[in-house]
Amino acid sequence: MSFDNDLGLDERGEVAPDGYAAVKWLIYESGLHLRNLKFNVHSANPVAAE
Repeated sequence: MSFDNDLGLDERGEVAPDGYAAVKWLIYESGLHLRNLKFNVHSANPVAAE
């Protein structure tokens, strides 16, 4: 699974939560078994990517 830092706008045209927020939701709230899933971060923003 690959994530960018900036996920664009939501359905209301407001800045959406970032990729880090999406990963935290997947891990802590989704209820999915993700133990064998590999995460990759791609971002032009090196500070956010780290």
